[in-house]
Order: sequence, then structure tokens, then C-alpha cells
Amino acid sequence: MREAFEHKSSREATLAVIAQADEIVSAYQRRGFQLTLRQLSYQFVARDFIPNKQSEYKRLGSIVNDARISGVRSTQPPTPDAER
Repeated sequence: MREAFEHKSSREATLAVIAQADEIVSAYQRRGFQLTLRQLSYQFVARDFIPNKQSEYKRLGSIVNDARISGVRSTQPPTPDAER
């Protein structure tokens, strides 16, 4: 069950990023891995979803965090890089 802590409105492009992140995170979780945000960002870059820029990394982090807070994400969020 998804738990929402705060309501956030999402644009179609943002929802697409959330769906892509969910797909990537789920695939790695099925194989027993838990991704950090940085690893998720590298997957987005490798798949040509985003350019390899700090601003895009920060944007992805904001989108993933907002999705987690609002209960939009159904999968476990990426582990913060500091916990690795």
C-alpha cells in the first residue's frame, strides 16, 4: 500500500520520469540489488533519458523524493549515497 505524506501535483513529463525510475529500481530489486540515487542517475544517463549534468541529477533527486513523499512511487526509493 502506498502511503502519502504530502500532496504534490505532477506534470506528465514528471510522471514519465517516475515511471522510468520505478521500472529501473524494480528490475534491480528483483535481482537483489538496492540502488542509490547516484546509481539510478547513472542508469538514466546510460539509457539516454537525461544528460550527464549535475542539474539533471538534482532534478531527478527532487522528482524521486517528491514521488516518495506524495505516495506516487510504489517501489522502495533509492538508498541515499551516504548509506553505501
